[in-house]
Amino acid sequence: MLELRRSLQDSSGNELSKLFHITLKDVVKKGLDILVNKLPELNKEKFERPNSQLLLKLRNDFLAHENNIGTTPRLKSIFDFVIMLYDSDDYYRHRIDWVIQEIKKKDFVYEGSPRELDPKPLWWNDLENRRFLIRYLSAESKQEHLIIIAPTIQQAREKAEEYGGEVVRGLNKEEELVTCQTS
Repeated sequence: MLELRRSLQDSSGNELSKLFHITLKDVVKKGLDILVNKLPELNKEKFERPNSQLLLKLRNDFLAHENNIGTTPRLKSIFDFVIMLYDSDDYYRHRIDWVIQEIKKKDFVYEGSPRELDPKPLWWNDLENRRFLIRYLSAESKQEHLIIIAPTIQQAREKAEEYGGEVVRGLNKEEELVTCQTS
């Protein structure tokens, strides 16, 4: 750890960011992967508190935009954990409420949507004509790729299942609408 700290101090840039990416990110990802499989599916009927239902709607709205299939389950588990904590524990609910109120009072800087700022904007959808790349085996047992249009990732998965395939990733508007074949 001392050697890692030295290398971080010797290089330029944000030390905290580098420390996170080098030592903590993989550990956090593994923990979230465990959490993904442990949390129950949430719906508004499970909550009595209006703000819990509002947080669930916020989660659903956020996930409707999210298009990085690899991280979507992790992001969902973070939301679900916070929502369950909020709904079931007064101590945390009061603190989360306080943070939300303080954000409203402060000059919190909104830098723009992830679509505008993300280095990979294809991971954030504008929800109009969302496009997904699916992979499937053709009748000749060749692996093929097809771009489909669907409003949600769930509908894209259902369409992919009709082909006996899977969703590979979401696409941005600039990528050509083509069918491509690979051997």
